[in-house]
Amino acid sequence: MPANRVAVVEPSYVFALGVQYNDVTSMLGQPAIGPRFNAYSNTREIVYIFPSPVVQVETQLPNGVTRSELVDRVHMFFDFNNLLVKMVYRGDHNYGYITDMPIQRITILPRVDHKYPVKAPPIVPAPYSP
Repeated sequence: MPANRVAVVEPSYVFALGVQYNDVTSMLGQPAIGPRFNAYSNTREIVYIFPSPVVQVETQLPNGVTRSELVDRVHMFFDFNNLLVKMVYRGDHNYGYITDMPIQRITILPRVDHKYPVKAPPIVPAPYSP
């Protein structure tokens, strides 16, 4: 790893339906896309995109089987009370709320993020005045 990079280990997070909007954004930061209003469902949509598949999505099928898959993005829809009401991972740009595989729970897996350190501006001494 080059000397000018810093490796930061990001923790794991689990989100289920019913979580607050502020909880999601405080843990994951600002979304890559959104918030944007979805007129079909009267919800606000945000999209988190990761550089690799680090999001484990879980779908509970009607026969009791839990389907799990790793994806690199997740679309979250919040109602007017800021509660998470729906999640999808293959959202259409125009009709993101309509999907045949809704998600009940997601887990953002732990990951290493290589960041460039922020350098402070140089300190310039004040001119000497006797």
